[in-house]
Amino acid sequence: MKNVEQNIFLMTDYKSFIIVATFFSLWIAVFFSYEVENFLAYILILSFGIIHGSNDLKLVERKYVNLKKSFFVKILSIYVLFVLGTSVIFYFFPMIALTLFVLFSAYHFGEEHLSNTIKRINVMAPFIYLSHGLLLFSIIFYTNYSSVSTIIKEITGVDIPYIFFRNFFYISLSLTVTSFLLHLKAKTFTLLKVIEESFYLLILYVIFRTASLIWSFAIYFVFWHSIPSLIRQVNYLYGNYKLSSFREYLRSSFVYWLISIIGLGVIYFLFSKNQTYFTPILFILLACITFPHVWIISRLDKDY
Repeated sequence: MKNVEQNIFLMTDYKSFIIVATFFSLWIAVFFSYEVENFLAYILILSFGIIHGSNDLKLVERKYVNLKKSFFVKILSIYVLFVLGTSVIFYFFPMIALTLFVLFSAYHFGEEHLSNTIKRINVMAPFIYLSHGLLLFSIIFYTNYSSVSTIIKEITGVDIPYIFFRNFFYISLSLTVTSFLLHLKAKTFTLLKVIEESFYLLILYVIFRTASLIWSFAIYFVFWHSIPSLIRQVNYLYGNYKLSSFREYLRSSFVYWLISIIGLGVIYFLFSKNQTYFTPILFILLACITFPHVWIISRLDKDY
């Protein structure tokens, strides 16, 4: 009998899991109602989605093993200020905050997805990270433009026309194709890798066109981003993929995750009589968490 402490994930295998999970999600989108999709989406986002960003301070502590208490307090203070600052910007300048959220998240998604393929010293890497992430957002927005437009109007008060989402998709697609060609020319991408990534994008396009907005976002955010990120974080913190390491990761992130869930629970209770506000507020809270998370991950750039 094999030792239960053996590696439970191999980095070369998790993409197979992602593909299977994605097609299973498509099956759910085809055979179940939007209400079921949204319920499952909230569960995934509130579990894996939030947990993967709940160990940011632990990651900093691991990078700076010998850090002084004053330095850790400084990092914690900056982290909190990011959250509070994002909340203030969303309150006074919601359109600017929403735009920054999309840009930061797009870069972060692209970096997480492609960083294993492209060396960080490559000067063109940021361009493909951003363009790839923007294409993902544009596909979600374009294929669910009615729902997206409603949420944006609830957050910002601005009614975005369909033509904006269509143009956003075409521009993002053009930028991504250009970035692929540049990396092919620089030989930092192989033709096989371009075909592979194009295939993934095609799969996601079909999924996003079939699923509801929340389910579409959850599919990518959880299966394509959060779980791979969580796996990499566990390896970074503990140097392996053992079951005990995943348990320790969950244990150390539990308090931060619980605070987030309690906060969302309070908000849900306050807006339970008008649940149409819950989804926009959920995205705002995700944005408040995303900004400091991206900042923390960027500090781990050389090691992560």
